[in-house]
Order: sequence, then structure tokens, then C-alpha cells
Amino acid sequence: FGLISVFGACAPKITNPKIENLERNEAGLLLKTHLNQLYLALEREKVNVINFTQSANRANEDANNAVERSRSLSIDLINRTGDAKLAKKALRASNKAKKESKKAAKENSRLSDSNKKIEEYLSDIEKTKLQIEEFDAKM
Repeated sequence: FGLISVFGACAPKITNPKIENLERNEAGLLLKTHLNQLYLALEREKVNVINFTQSANRANEDANNAVERSRSLSIDLINRTGDAKLAKKALRASNKAKKESKKAAKENSRLSDSNKKIEEYLSDIEKTKLQIEEFDAKM
């Protein structure tokens, strides 16, 4: 039994050129599949950027309007210092401006993150293209 194990371990590896060729082709196809997946992810992220841009623009506009309203009421309050009703309105407007500004910051952050993902996908695509070129050169 021990003798058979020694022969099996020392025997030269039997290779089939067709199998080796198929394995190389498989490796090339895997690289190309990965590249296609990166392109698909890139396109999805581009759609996200469009949506996040629209959302961020709306949020920024809402925040600017709320800040302008708050500023306007604060100026009015300076001219009418004893008006409790106006003071309450100014406070509500100020709180709304704060809330809208936080919302705008969040949307802008999402947009920024999405843009960073696009940069990463583009970098990965370039690296994968180089790998494919190197692989094709070896073939």
C-alpha cells in the first residue's frame, strides 16, 4: 500500500492541452465577466447620481427658502421687538430652517458618496482592462 502512495505522489502530472486551453479561456471569461459587472454597477450608480442630484437640489432650495423666511422674520422682529406672536413665528421659521438645512446636508452627503463610488468603479474598470490586456498578451 505504501509503495502505491509513493508512486502516486512522484508520478508526473498528467496534463491535457485541451483542458489547459479551456482553463485559460475560463480565466479570460471570468475577467471579462467581472468587467461587465463593473460597467453595470457604474451605470446603476450614474442613475443614483441623477436621482441624488435632483433630491439635493430640491433640499437645497427648500433650505434656502426656509433660511430666507427665518431671516426676514428676524429682521421684522428687530423692528417690532415687543411682538410675541412675531417672535413665535420667527422661532418656528428658524427651527424649520435648521431642519431643512440638515436634510440638505444629508442629501448632499449621499450625492458625494455616490460620486465617490463612480470614481472607484472607473478605477476598478481601468485596472480590470489592464488585467485583460495582460492576459490576452500572454495568450
